Amino acid sequence: MDARADVFSLGAILYDLACGERAFKGDNFLDVYQNVADGNFKPADEVNPKLPKRMVDAIHGALTIDRDERIPDCYALLAAWTGKATSTPNVNDLD
Repeated sequence: MDARADVFSLGAILYDLACGERAFKGDNFLDVYQNVADGNFKPADEVNPKLPKRMVDAIHGALTIDRDERIPDCYALLAAWTGKATSTPNVNDLD
């Protein structure tokens, strides 16, 4: 486990916020768990066609099952989400 697990979790939250529904569904806990493990979710742009491509790409990049192909950290996720280059913030910029 590393920061990429947090990116995956944040991707699921962003999906919920941007699409108005959960990414991973099922009739019971085991169904949901299997869908998470398999990466089975309806593409965000099918659920919400008004989402900008950069946001769809950020969500899908965060929800990639193969952690080596997933967005590596929250700074990269923020950059993908906003479409702006983001580096580690200066502590003075966090106000």
